[in-house]
Amino acid sequence: MKKLTLLTLAIAFTAFPRLSVAEDRSFLGDHKRFFQLLSPEHRDLKISGLYQPNNDEKNGGGGSFDLTELAIQTEVPVPLEDDVYLRFGGEYSARLYDFVPVRGSTTAESSNTLHKLSLSAGAGLFLSDNLLLTGIARPGIYSDFEEFDQDSFRLFGEGMLVYQINPGSQLLGGVSYDEVFDDTPFYPFVGARFLNEDGTLKVTVTFPREARIGYFPIASTELYLGTWVNGDEYNITAGRRKGFDAHVHEKRAGGGITYYASDVFSFQLEGGVVYDNKLEYKIPGAGQYENDLDTTGYAKVGMGITF
Repeated sequence: MKKLTLLTLAIAFTAFPRLSVAEDRSFLGDHKRFFQLLSPEHRDLKISGLYQPNNDEKNGGGGSFDLTELAIQTEVPVPLEDDVYLRFGGEYSARLYDFVPVRGSTTAESSNTLHKLSLSAGAGLFLSDNLLLTGIARPGIYSDFEEFDQDSFRLFGEGMLVYQINPGSQLLGGVSYDEVFDDTPFYPFVGARFLNEDGTLKVTVTFPREARIGYFPIASTELYLGTWVNGDEYNITAGRRKGFDAHVHEKRAGGGITYYASDVFSFQLEGGVVYDNKLEYKIPGAGQYENDLDTTGYAKVGMGITF
């Protein structure tokens, strides 16, 4: 299974970037500014690493862990006509939990790695120059790959409508199905995008998942602050317990700097705090990480590539 996973990953991340070669120049010319305002952080390929130490259970007795995460993500558009395009991509992440072992607990072992391997496929239609309807599906595998069954498969997705009021502002709304909020997998979201006239100030809000403000003191460098909500659910094995779910939930607040070295490469450094942090094992009477974890810090580095 591990060999199959690595082969699938290799195929996905070598095939998808090549699709960008077929992008239609007229499509990009007509809608480039629209997408830059909608997704100012988008890069065809993103690679990031995160370190989050000293995650302690608030109520005590559950032990603690350090978290290291590696993530790779890609998505590219494939225009079909001037106003119609497809979206293809994929994502892989590995979250390595280095536990302080607690005898008799669910996480008595010293470490565990949770893997996410997903593909994405969708489409977009410009109903007018200022109105976009788009959606995407994300089938994937969420597992530690110790035991593997159909419960490791997930199918998520979202759809949204985006209206551009003027070249510097957009409104959007949609619905999403994922595990960000665990007990509420299906939820609506609304958002706004704002860019000032000289392009030095960007505001991005997608409630309830994120809010971000970025400032460009010079054209090649962005300073930013933001809050982000993340969540996923994995089918895992721990000790003698097999085939149960572990839910990860994080609310981050932080800031950082992005340096645009060229039209192709960008580099990111970010840090902050995780102020609502959960690792919940969905086992009756598990007795570990069922409640919030203490607030802790994190550091993140990343690189973006635009083909």
